[in-house]
Amino acid sequence: MARLRRVAVLAALLVPLGGIAPATASAAEPGQSAELEKSVVALHIKTVANVRYPTDGGGEDLVKEPMTVEGACSGFLVSATGDIVTAGHCVDPQEIRRDILIEALIYMEKTKAINSAKQWLEYALKNWDVEGTSKGSKPETRVRVTQPESVGGPVKFNHNAQILDYKSFNDGDVALLRVSGISGALPLPIAVQDPAVGTKLVSIGFPAAVGRVIDENQRASFKTGTASSQQTSPKGVPQTEVNSDLSGGMSGGPTVDDDGNVLGVNSFLLRNQQNFNFITDTTDLGAFVRQHGVSPVAPRSAPKAPGESTGDGAVPTPASDSGGGFPWWILAVVVAVLLVAAGGGFVWYRRNQRRPIPAEQPVTPAFVGTAMPQYGPQVRPPNDPPGCDHRNNPPGVRFCNTCGAPLS
Repeated sequence: MARLRRVAVLAALLVPLGGIAPATASAAEPGQSAELEKSVVALHIKTVANVRYPTDGGGEDLVKEPMTVEGACSGFLVSATGDIVTAGHCVDPQEIRRDILIEALIYMEKTKAINSAKQWLEYALKNWDVEGTSKGSKPETRVRVTQPESVGGPVKFNHNAQILDYKSFNDGDVALLRVSGISGALPLPIAVQDPAVGTKLVSIGFPAAVGRVIDENQRASFKTGTASSQQTSPKGVPQTEVNSDLSGGMSGGPTVDDDGNVLGVNSFLLRNQQNFNFITDTTDLGAFVRQHGVSPVAPRSAPKAPGESTGDGAVPTPASDSGGGFPWWILAVVVAVLLVAAGGGFVWYRRNQRRPIPAEQPVTPAFVGTAMPQYGPQVRPPNDPPGCDHRNNPPGVRFCNTCGAPLS
């Protein structure tokens, strides 16, 4: 299983340690992509830290100082004031700590201090300290939010984002960031329910593979697909499987339906498999955002019930006829139903006049005794006409094959 965050300096080690699995781009929806792209942002995550490890004799030492680890994710705007959703593992301190330790182990392997970075990872996770540039402090992590200039979106230059809250990868994999100085943002609406299997969708983000072959003004990629299944993690967290091609760097980007409503956050894929990709739960995403005081805009396709706010201050009212009088269409439907019923009754009557139904005759066994020969002794009914012994009849018939008389 590979999470979709990309840490550029760790490319050599991430694959054997459960890292990036590349995928190819697929077609985008041309009429929709221009507007959606204005709501999608790229996240550049940079952490500066020291790694302190124990030495022989009870001492300790630093790997080197300071260490810098950079990564990339995607995100999308959910409010006009700069609230941004991304994947939880993009900003989770424990995930960042792991990335820093991997970088430290790679450095020690290159300098011949250890033989294998992979073999040391589990020990380092349990016994090594990751701290800020001063002993005992927390590592400093900065998240910058950008958009390509050609998109014409609200992020005109790099913005530093504040991490408001997050859910870890195992608890839902969603995070909420906030940037200031944003105006004219076009927040994406969040769908009201999980997509049904077969629902068409588009996953959006900034793939790391694309970023390595183009200039710094990377545009978002749009990868189409459908919802494949609704699943639940071993810890009881609901997830949606999709077959749109996700890849490293797309973590935190939105997966939307045909109307541009967000169905979930791009989360992870199964390594060495084709199109087994997962996004976060739709209803959990909406609840998480609302818990932090953000009111998502109304879904673009969902009808509003009477009295329910549309998100722009308007409240729909119940529909009524323009004249305010009796709904004549109801009377027309009732008359039509009565006419159909009357016509059906007439047809039934005429049919039964032409073809009277004979009275039901009591059925008695055609053979007696325990044995049932193919053609044997039969019960002779009281109205048996002379000249026919009714012997040439198979079992179960109600009329004689020879004379046509009833056998019961």
